[in-house]
Amino acid sequence: MIRFTLEKLRHPSLITPLLFTALLLTGCGGGGDDSADNVNEPAEERAELVSAEKLKSFKSTELSFEDSDLNATNQPDYDQYDVDLYKLVYTTLDADEQIVNASGLVVIPKKDSQVGSPLLSYQHGTIFYNTEAPSNDLTTIAPPILLGSLGFVTIAPDYVGYGESHRHPHPYLLQKQSAAVGIDLLIASKKWLGQQSIPLNSQLFLTGYSQGGYVTMAMHKALETLNDITMKVTAAVPAAGPYHIEETLDILVDSLFRNTNAERSFVDRLVNFIGGQVTPDDTDIEYDKRIFSYYLDEGASGVAAENVHNWKATAPVRLFHGQDDETVPFINASLALTAMQAKGSMDVQVIECQEEDSGHKECVPDYGAFTINYFLGIAQGI
Repeated sequence: MIRFTLEKLRHPSLITPLLFTALLLTGCGGGGDDSADNVNEPAEERAELVSAEKLKSFKSTELSFEDSDLNATNQPDYDQYDVDLYKLVYTTLDADEQIVNASGLVVIPKKDSQVGSPLLSYQHGTIFYNTEAPSNDLTTIAPPILLGSLGFVTIAPDYVGYGESHRHPHPYLLQKQSAAVGIDLLIASKKWLGQQSIPLNSQLFLTGYSQGGYVTMAMHKALETLNDITMKVTAAVPAAGPYHIEETLDILVDSLFRNTNAERSFVDRLVNFIGGQVTPDDTDIEYDKRIFSYYLDEGASGVAAENVHNWKATAPVRLFHGQDDETVPFINASLALTAMQAKGSMDVQVIECQEEDSGHKECVPDYGAFTINYFLGIAQGI
């Protein structure tokens, strides 16, 4: 979940606090053609399973939605399973599109070994500490663990820059790398689960909030293009993500500022603002920051290749968002709806947050309740 404060950055005339929020939350890669094209055909050295390690087990009675980000006051009690947690190390792309070892969490519900489970891929939002990465956050309130306890075999990529690839620059909102890190874990996980004789059915669910919403869209777009029957998406809930990056920045960044010859030191201050809040001084994550120079130097054309809003989905998509979201403007959902329907997507809907204050962080519990109930209504083998 994104938490944002603005105490550490101020500029008297050129830029508003809201503008600061937008610049770093919606960072993206440089210009060029659609950067997701090559992610659809992983090279031999990508998506290779390097290792698997059991981390922990939980009894269902130890897990509770009540204190988690996914909690909502109207949320019903869910039947839950005991779970086993594993860390998988696999190969994927770093910010420079080089092969790197990355990691992710796999959550396996303990159920009848003859029942094939649906697979759910959960993409986390922006985090500033390696301890918050899914394979490190082994708490009773961690979203992927809770989702796994509902009966989904749940995978959650740490992303490059966290977990096994800690200290590598994190490719923040770069389309190709965002799709690859999730798809490569999906491929490696399916291979490992098969080796462990853990049965899956044919269902695949995708979801994530904020940056995780963007990663979910990038993954889904690439998987639709890949058209592999073994990785066919059943349904996706991308939530509160900056799918149309250039539009997001254009709404929030005054054109006068972009044309202003700001001192480099001022630009440097901008790139220290990630995920809707000032990057903490004690963060242990290194971000790849080239995207800010692309936007400031080239404007919308510099970041257009990273947009993930304009493609045809054959699987149902529910674009969850809050009207009052000032961190990632709601227009991302409406623009994606229009563009995807124009491409021929048959089942794309915008689901509006029902909280009275439908801001970015305020809508996380409503997102959790909607996503879980929507997926459970479709899922088989739960």
